[in-house]
Amino acid sequence: ISSYGSPSYYAQKIFNTYKGDRVIPIVAENIPTQITKLTGRDSAAGIQPKIIPAMFYVATRNAQTGTVYLKVVNTSGVEQKVSVEVKGAVKVAQDGLSIILKADKPTDTNSITEPGKIVPVITKVKGIGHSFTQLFPGYSITILQIEAK
Repeated sequence: ISSYGSPSYYAQKIFNTYKGDRVIPIVAENIPTQITKLTGRDSAAGIQPKIIPAMFYVATRNAQTGTVYLKVVNTSGVEQKVSVEVKGAVKVAQDGLSIILKADKPTDTNSITEPGKIVPVITKVKGIGHSFTQLFPGYSITILQIEAK
């Protein structure tokens, strides 16, 4: 018997593992957008395409440790370079963790023959601090674990 985790399983697992107990305010500007794709039924019904964000985000904080978790979902196929500012913290560590779950295209998935095609990759990140720039790969979920006090 063989089994494997789906990309959805891994997304739920990392969202549940890397989380704070308080949602913290986050402000974003100049978020890239995309146009919704319509089906034949939508077109027949006269539904028009809509412009929607291509990136979604939330930040949480662990009240006891001060750890901040910035979660960013890039639904476009284009890598996005984002400037991040951590406000309200006296001290922000220069090193953190990046947990990335990404695909080459939106239809990619895991299978019995490729069970590890889309799995979270954890790497150390240097140069975080109060202000830094981060690349978010196309078709990805990224969680940045930032140690702050």
